Amino acid sequence: MTHTLHRCGSIDSLSKDYVVLIMAARGINDAKARSKLISAYQEYLIITRHWPLRPRGPWRLVLSVLHRIARRGAPLYMLQFVFDNAEDLTTYLRFLKENNIGLSVTVSGLFDKVNAGLEQIGLVPHTVQFSLGVFGKTERLPDQGVLDLTTMCGHHIITSGLVLKLTNDVVKNRLTPEKAARIMSKQCTCGVFNEARASELLKAGAHR
Repeated sequence: MTHTLHRCGSIDSLSKDYVVLIMAARGINDAKARSKLISAYQEYLIITRHWPLRPRGPWRLVLSVLHRIARRGAPLYMLQFVFDNAEDLTTYLRFLKENNIGLSVTVSGLFDKVNAGLEQIGLVPHTVQFSLGVFGKTERLPDQGVLDLTTMCGHHIITSGLVLKLTNDVVKNRLTPEKAARIMSKQCTCGVFNEARASELLKAGAHR
């Protein structure tokens, strides 16, 4: 899940940002993956208590699409989405453990928050990856406020120019932070952009 390892921001901001990827290996453990992933997504909706645009990406799974998949029997191998608090993440991981879905689950987030949740439900991570930061001509990077937003798209499809334009629109009251965050989210095909966190960052930027 290396494309989610480099999210930038303060500890406080990143404490509201957790990415989950659930994936089946084709030909190995995908026999019942479709029904398991549909159940996993429905549980995500129950825990987060809202109608998210995520998960998105090539699979574009909103609930109505899941119903169509269920009717047509289309294959399903992967889910990817974001939680905006550690408590909901822990509740979700407990659901995955108790239902023993037998699929690969990867979590990106602050180590102390994620590990505390895992310890609470009796899980130990199989593998841990660290981001060591960015090296090279870092002076050519956008400023930190821009990076906090662009790095929430795992494939960097949300451009610095778009972030600057939308930030300016929020400052000038042309857009609400929520609307600007929604526009950014629509660009992210990997499905890991955190709209709730983006809204907070945009609000903070507008009051600087």
